[in-house]
Amino acid sequence: MDPIVQEIVNVLEATRLDVARIIREAPPETLNWQPVPEANSLWVIATHMAGSERFWIGEVVGGQAAGRNRDAEFQARCASEEDREALLMRLGEVGRTSWQVLSRFSPAQLLQKRTAWDRDTTALWVILHVVEHNSLHLGHMELTFQMWEQAQGNADCQCKPRE
Repeated sequence: MDPIVQEIVNVLEATRLDVARIIREAPPETLNWQPVPEANSLWVIATHMAGSERFWIGEVVGGQAAGRNRDAEFQARCASEEDREALLMRLGEVGRTSWQVLSRFSPAQLLQKRTAWDRDTTALWVILHVVEHNSLHLGHMELTFQMWEQAQGNADCQCKPRE
């Protein structure tokens, strides 16, 4: 894999692993908790991130139909430990798809044209958008967990961001 593309893949993977860590380690009661009524839960954010990365990298960059239902991502709820395992598996599948698509790319191919949602752009813009989007939502997840800890009267937050 090209070293530039490898660095991009590494950033995507590190962010996805942090999301998976939060979902794996969070107490069950935190997964659907919302800090305010219109806010997204940890579960919704992680579900949305998986759907978004799969769409942008797999479909827009890689040409592999995602069959995405974006609205459903924001209605998702964790009902069981099996759901948690399924979401963790989904995050892993998304990572494998992103790796499969991006491992074929050279720096020159990153400038190839792509179109999504009536927007003409490049593969590089799409990939950087996913990096930005995932990083933003990882921060949302960390803050949501910290707010849950505070709401429980526990000031010693266990959801530490990576250094």
